[in-house]
Amino acid sequence: MTARPATGLVAATGVQLDQHGTIVVDRQMRANVPDVWAAGDCVHTHHVLLTEPTYVPLGTTAHKQGRIAGALGTPSNSPRCTGSQRGNPATEAPMREMYHEQLNDILIDLERMTLVVSAAVQRSTSALLAADLSAAEAVIGADTQLDAAGETVEEKIFDVIARQAPVAAELRMLVAALRMVADLERMGDLAAHVAKIARLRYPAPAIPTELHGMIEEMSRATRRMVDQAGEVISTRDVSAALRIEAADDEMDRLRRNQFRQMMDPSWPHGVEVAVDLALLGRYYERIADHAVSMARRVIFLVTGHMPAGQ
Repeated sequence: MTARPATGLVAATGVQLDQHGTIVVDRQMRANVPDVWAAGDCVHTHHVLLTEPTYVPLGTTAHKQGRIAGALGTPSNSPRCTGSQRGNPATEAPMREMYHEQLNDILIDLERMTLVVSAAVQRSTSALLAADLSAAEAVIGADTQLDAAGETVEEKIFDVIARQAPVAAELRMLVAALRMVADLERMGDLAAHVAKIARLRYPAPAIPTELHGMIEEMSRATRRMVDQAGEVISTRDVSAALRIEAADDEMDRLRRNQFRQMMDPSWPHGVEVAVDLALLGRYYERIADHAVSMARRVIFLVTGHMPAGQ
């Protein structure tokens, strides 16, 4: 069943309607006609997550809109009663803006975590190829800071859910954000695993010089996907999110090439190097997989539909 607003009565009054037949209002629920406010399933809804207003015929959304419209549209000499509570025009709209700022802050925190992960991948790779113990230890130690940042984001999400009872796109955003926190924390763990191989083989280099190019190529592809995931969180660009999934084909190609070299009868580096190389390839591949997972969650956030394959 699809809900449709019954706005035919206002169509001839000069009140502006959008393509869904809903009344066009600003964030204070004002229509284009003076002294007209509207709320509920007859109006379109402004979302902090979407670039264009949309239609959300849900009770919780209508209740919040009604409180704003009732507070701002009531004459100054009348009791300001909206629903079962008294509204205050000086606080209702600012509170809604604060709510949107809280949602946006969560997305900003996620974007910052992608930058931390990308830097961790770069530093761990450098420590691995240079057999730098102190650099490897620094990457391993910094992973706890990423975990702490993830816990902070989760606390913010739970606080918003408890205090604001979000619905529709806002609820999708918070659910997706929770899953992305887990993705980012795991990506940080995998970057630390790369550094742990450098620490395990110290003082000898874990990877022979002639194989450095392979590792550097996998590291670059991984960092590129992580950086793109951060940009997608910032822009909520569905097309860019889809391109990240396509970029995963490059990582698959690198892994196939890696196994081809290790399985070659002329492989000269022995079992230990082969095991380390297989593990490293798996770590980079899994980081890239988590970047794809994040891109899919952004698509879910914007569209309400999870892409096939998730």
